[in-house]
Amino acid sequence: MMSVVVALTAWAIVESQDQFRDREAARIEAMADLRAGQVATWLRENLGRVEFAGRSPMGETYLLWRNEGDTAAHERLLDRLSSFHKASGGHSVLIVDDQGLVVAGTANAEQQAPPLLRDAARRAIDSNKPQFTNLYGHDGALPAPRIDVVAPFTLTGKPARAVLVVRLDPQVFLFPTLREWPLPSHSAASVLVRREGDFLIELGSMTRLPLSSPDLLAARVLRGDAPLGRAVDALDFRGRPVLGVVRPIAGTDWFLMARMDSGEAYADAWRNALWIAAAGMLALLATGAGAYWFRERQALQFAHIERAHQEDKLRALQLLDAIAQGSTDSIFAKDRTGRYLLCNKAGCEALGKTMEEVIGSDDLALFPPAEAARLAASDAQAMTQGRTISYEVELTTPRGLATFLTTKGPLRNTAGEVTGVFGISRDITERSRISAELDRHRHHLEELVKERTAALERTVSDLDAFSASVSHDLRGPLHTIGGFAELLERSEASALSDGGRHKLARIIAGATTMDRMIKDILACSRADRVEMSFRPVDLNELVDKLVRELAPACPNSHISAGPLPVVQADPTLMGQVFSNLIGNALKFSAKQGAPRVEIGTQEGPDGTEIFVRDNGVGFDAAESDKLFTPFQRLHRAEDFAGTGVGLSIVKRLIERHGGRIRAESTPGERTTFAFTLGAGRAGASIG
Repeated sequence: MMSVVVALTAWAIVESQDQFRDREAARIEAMADLRAGQVATWLRENLGRVEFAGRSPMGETYLLWRNEGDTAAHERLLDRLSSFHKASGGHSVLIVDDQGLVVAGTANAEQQAPPLLRDAARRAIDSNKPQFTNLYGHDGALPAPRIDVVAPFTLTGKPARAVLVVRLDPQVFLFPTLREWPLPSHSAASVLVRREGDFLIELGSMTRLPLSSPDLLAARVLRGDAPLGRAVDALDFRGRPVLGVVRPIAGTDWFLMARMDSGEAYADAWRNALWIAAAGMLALLATGAGAYWFRERQALQFAHIERAHQEDKLRALQLLDAIAQGSTDSIFAKDRTGRYLLCNKAGCEALGKTMEEVIGSDDLALFPPAEAARLAASDAQAMTQGRTISYEVELTTPRGLATFLTTKGPLRNTAGEVTGVFGISRDITERSRISAELDRHRHHLEELVKERTAALERTVSDLDAFSASVSHDLRGPLHTIGGFAELLERSEASALSDGGRHKLARIIAGATTMDRMIKDILACSRADRVEMSFRPVDLNELVDKLVRELAPACPNSHISAGPLPVVQADPTLMGQVFSNLIGNALKFSAKQGAPRVEIGTQEGPDGTEIFVRDNGVGFDAAESDKLFTPFQRLHRAEDFAGTGVGLSIVKRLIERHGGRIRAESTPGERTTFAFTLGAGRAGASIG
């Protein structure tokens, strides 16, 4: 019966509190809607008023004064500013030029434009639309506080030569409106909140709190932990519990927070709860006599249960002690002064002390002074930071200097207060010795690698010499064959038959092709070994120079180049990359009706890419893997001249710059070669 009475009483209290809370929440949400609309309307009206004035003939009067020095125009401008000041209801009116300087204003206008005003003036000039500043001036500087509404003088040109500024005093309308509450209340109010990076600022008091504040009302809503526009229980900027709601202000980055102290919001609910509780108590008293015997019996049962709990705790402590004493790691605990409260068997053995000698002692009694100081510093770090730390430490033990891997953390009482430090230490002396031995072997291995690298470099040098020798020995006979064949063609062509002349022409063409292939083989070999010199390269200048050199050979081709970046690259090798890519594009698009080559940048799968695109014959995507293989051609030599080495050289040069190249094509329509320069390689990132 007592349980039923308590349950009914609790249910009635909860239901009552829910009803009162819903009522207050609805009032606060309605007030938030009203105030948010009023603030948005106030800002919108001021923006419209200033925008209208910015489109007025005041702009022309300003130009007469500033451009022609017309003093009468200056007087008219001041009169109009004064009239507009009276009509606007602002604190003051002034004019700021496109350099951010105050050039005119009403009698009470300030002569210096603060940074927020200069920023708003620049935004208004750039966008040709009215702007407004955030609330500022809480630092004590006059005037304080203010909101500036700015509109460009549209008749002064585009961009505007100056802006019209109305300085609004929030104490006139904004703050009084926010403080008003339709019902009597000593804590209810509305405030404006703005997010600035990872902080929230209450504009009325300029209180600044982190967005990560766990219980802050505005922070919870902006993080998405609480619904926007719905009343929730949280803390306000004063740190007080409140029932409040947050709504955005249309057209701004402001938020309106309407709140009421929880004590006031739930006052009626608690009073009603007291009456319900009193009724419940009467019901309990009415059943108390009959429940006395039952309660006594329950008390006896509770005593038995508590005794069982104590026995469980004792067994758990005994189990923990058995685990600690059986551990091969040293387990210990100290109080805030550094005195040992606990030390297991392994820890005492490592110290060469008995448990009685360790308990109650500090590190200064167990270790040399320098080691004791280091241990005390790590204890202080764990307690101050309130987190677990791990580190290696060398300590003097009875068997000599030993290395321990130690983990320490703050020791807390039931209230959560830090009362000391606990720790676990593992002897890793042998592991450290093995690690040092491995380091010595690694250094020896590095020396062996250096020796092998030097031997490899000598081999590469020998290969270079061999390649040059072979090139000379091959190209000499080829030049002899080609030269005598051309001489025979010029002197004896008339004496030869058509078949003989055809065979002679094939000999000359074959010698020329062989010579070009030998040169391409050498170029392909040098692409991997040529020394690179990185420095800033303006690709706009490099491409412009190459286009002037290559364009005359293809007068019908249209070449366009968009803005290109400045990169860290080898200028000679980068010139070879673009020469090959642009030359290929001109060659394979030359037979189109309107040959077109485009050079620019785009966003690709690996970031910003530089591309060369043409509308030539293209290639089959199934054969794209052959593009960058030396001497692999996707078109007949009769249709397009070449040996198939150029793209292989381009790929190697791009990879030496830390980048990647890819190709895609739609046959007969478009072919694109796009590459990146590796951002992770020093001197090779796109600037």
